[in-house]
Amino acid sequence: MSQYKKVDLKVVGQRIRGLRGSQSQLVFARKLNVHQVDISRLERGETVNPSPELLLNICRLQDPPIHMEWLISGEGRKTKGRVQEDPEAYQAGSEEAEFVYLSQLYQASGVGLRESLDHRAVVDHLAFKKKWVQDTLQVPEEKLLLIEAMGDSMEPTLYHGDLLLIDASRDQMRDDGIYCFRTPNEEVWIKRLQSIPGEGLAVKSDNPKYEAFTLSEAEKKRYAIIGPVVWIGRKF
Repeated sequence: MSQYKKVDLKVVGQRIRGLRGSQSQLVFARKLNVHQVDISRLERGETVNPSPELLLNICRLQDPPIHMEWLISGEGRKTKGRVQEDPEAYQAGSEEAEFVYLSQLYQASGVGLRESLDHRAVVDHLAFKKKWVQDTLQVPEEKLLLIEAMGDSMEPTLYHGDLLLIDASRDQMRDDGIYCFRTPNEEVWIKRLQSIPGEGLAVKSDNPKYEAFTLSEAEKKRYAIIGPVVWIGRKF
């Protein structure tokens, strides 16, 4: 007998409906940061290629969390215990042990975001290999922020829609570079910052149609550095 089994999306949808319980589709969708129609189509089995991220987040939303294998196939253990109770769920190579899951902030750019990062709007989730984060970025995983660049002020270095990882552990400027920072108006900007001894801080756009300006030492105190850009992801 083949080890592969065809997935019945309608049955998967029924399991999701059961996990939703008494919550409305709208409330459930908001918790997952998706549209109500996405949940409706999932539950009816009409989504041909369900997003792995969405299915994973549905599993993680439950208390206790649900095993992805059970959600998709109905086989194996349904719920995950704590590490002591269910060590195989956390072994090397498992989805929980191997990946860092980051929420994508709605937008941030040289043009500005009129929402503070303290009131961020999450629109998507991405998974990154923990080993890559540790070895390549060398940033504590809990200090990584994922945001989307908006506007053209940093072209050709950054383009509208680029995904950026910010190292929020470095909220003080050590070297010149591209930083994410919050303005006094609670806008979140991505700009190239250059320290000018005796003058202050130069704020530059890579796009020459935007003029650079300098913040005095007194003005700098009104701006909060969130961290440098350490990774760029681009959609072609």
